[in-house]
Amino acid sequence: MNRDPQNLASGEYWAAGYRRQPLQYRPERVWFADLFARYFPAGGTCFEVGCYPGDYLIHLGRAFGYTVHGIDQTPATAALAEHLRAHGVAVGRIHQGDFLSFTPPQRYEAVVSVGFVEHFSDFETVIQRHADLLAPGGTLLLAAPNFRRMQYVFHRLFDRENLERHVLAAMDLSRWREILAARSLEILFADYYGTFDFWMDAERPSLVSRVAGQALYRAGKAISRRVHRPTPSWSPFLVIVARRPAA
Repeated sequence: MNRDPQNLASGEYWAAGYRRQPLQYRPERVWFADLFARYFPAGGTCFEVGCYPGDYLIHLGRAFGYTVHGIDQTPATAALAEHLRAHGVAVGRIHQGDFLSFTPPQRYEAVVSVGFVEHFSDFETVIQRHADLLAPGGTLLLAAPNFRRMQYVFHRLFDRENLERHVLAAMDLSRWREILAARSLEILFADYYGTFDFWMDAERPSLVSRVAGQALYRAGKAISRRVHRPTPSWSPFLVIVARRPAA
């Protein structure tokens, strides 16, 4: 049972999901490599919010030479530092715990968060806490799935269990802009990302949902190979990149 009224995705949900998969680096799970290359500085430190299973930290540590840090609530996080080092990444501190009660021991040149803020009813506070992790001159990439408009229709029909773990009001680029600008960050990029994709995360989907979900997934891959046009209705992600002014 989820006892945190702010968080629609319980720690038990994440822990159960991670127990079903081995800890291994899968570079195909890393989105936004083009945005990292365009906006992220080289060297220094990187922090990921919701860092397990470490794919983004491995990519960023290798590509930019970062010493990587992060936090995740799942107990599986205890094995993450060794996994990162095995992939040639310099590791700072990997914290296991609740991000909302976390006191960062330092500030970071790069901060990454993918698929985290949209689980919280008080997403404004969560985004503010992300911004506060940045060192002067540091860069933040914040991304969430887009479950609104046509994506909402598909998830409501075939993936409702997963949909109910997400706060639709948090999937709002204009609100993200306002929150980060109020923290004196410069917005470098804010847009929908990808043409179309669809995935499901239900424990026991019906036969109809499985068949429809697989068809939508295959259609999304086929469309995205031919068309590169992000839209609010169809794109699978929204993403913002922002920078704290140098001191």
